[in-house]
Amino acid sequence: MGKIWIPGGGGAGTGSDDCTASKAQVLVGYTAVTRDSGDEAAAGSMPNNGGQSGTLNCGQSKVIPAGYTSGGTVTANSLASQTSGTAVANQISSGKTAWVNGAKVTGTLTERGQYQNGGAAFTGSYFAINALPEGVYRSNGASWAPEARCTADQLRNALGITAGKIKKGEVIAGVTGTWEGYVANPTDLYYKGSNPAGFYVSNNGNGYASASFDGVYITAKSTTTSANAVTITAGKAYNLSGYSKLIIELNVTKATSYTNTNGGLALKNGSEELIRIWQDGLYGTVGAKTYSFDLSNLQKVLTPSLAFTLRAAVVQITRIRLA
Repeated sequence: MGKIWIPGGGGAGTGSDDCTASKAQVLVGYTAVTRDSGDEAAAGSMPNNGGQSGTLNCGQSKVIPAGYTSGGTVTANSLASQTSGTAVANQISSGKTAWVNGAKVTGTLTERGQYQNGGAAFTGSYFAINALPEGVYRSNGASWAPEARCTADQLRNALGITAGKIKKGEVIAGVTGTWEGYVANPTDLYYKGSNPAGFYVSNNGNGYASASFDGVYITAKSTTTSANAVTITAGKAYNLSGYSKLIIELNVTKATSYTNTNGGLALKNGSEELIRIWQDGLYGTVGAKTYSFDLSNLQKVLTPSLAFTLRAAVVQITRIRLA
């Protein structure tokens, strides 16, 4: 059976076949004849999402739902707000780049590798390798790195190592010793720096005399022509049985000008004076001297002390021995 279309009102009508929009393309809440509405007005199904906006950091995204939007703005936060930092160029490895507070910074801090040389120093409480160049030090897989270095000569100088301070033939820090030294005999109480008796200064003559252990000799001196003696005492006792003499070898480097009994030398046991040499000329001339005490009547155990009455003279004691 055929259909007859009778135009009404003198105008032409529009049907679904003439439309291209579907109900999904008509906003919810509105009606329209669409290509899928069967020539009838139908309600739309397109969601109305209103305005869309957002603020994004780097790497973020915003999902825009399907449907209608009235517009809006998606804003990216500033690079500075996303790259806050405190590093400057000389704190970043040379040639490397970084973004700091929105700015691209190229590093200038030198790569120093596994080691660098500095200087050697002794501060009094520790040794240091100092003045190393500033930069980045890396191990690069080596168990010994990073490493601070100084030259062998720098270390020797800081330690005060010289050939003359090392026993001949011995090697310390690459330096071969030349000092032959002085080896004390069993009868020596003191011999050119070797101090088997453990002599120490026990009396400084009320401040007018002094003694010091200076390398290969003991320096004894006085600042007055009065009879103020400087005394050195052994740190242990000796059995004098079988010995006939105690011999003192010294060198007068400054003679006394005192002419009335110009010097004295006494052997003591503690504070007890045992024997005294008291004569003109004892320290009256510069040069080497040898003095001795007769031990014939001192065949016993005692702790020897030697008192030097120098009367402004200066002497260097090189040897004290039993015979």
